[in-house]
Amino acid sequence: MSSFLPRPYSPPLSDSQDFLDAEEDPDPPPAIQPKEHKHERAEKGAQVKNIKDLQSQLDVHYKEGTKVSDDAYICIPMDAIPK
Repeated sequence: MSSFLPRPYSPPLSDSQDFLDAEEDPDPPPAIQPKEHKHERAEKGAQVKNIKDLQSQLDVHYKEGTKVSDDAYICIPMDAIPK
């Protein structure tokens, strides 16, 4: 027959005195600003008028198949696409 020996109590880290006594970060991170969604950025981006304009915008925003800037967007309204 085996005997049961309980483990000694160990408080959670949030209750430990070391955690509670820790100094605050002298340089706290900046306040998180709400991010603008990609579609909102696209609406504010360079608006194309036709397919030729779209091609020229793509040539500006992409070099060798890689987007030059993550902050640059192109707005393509439905009426710019031929039916």
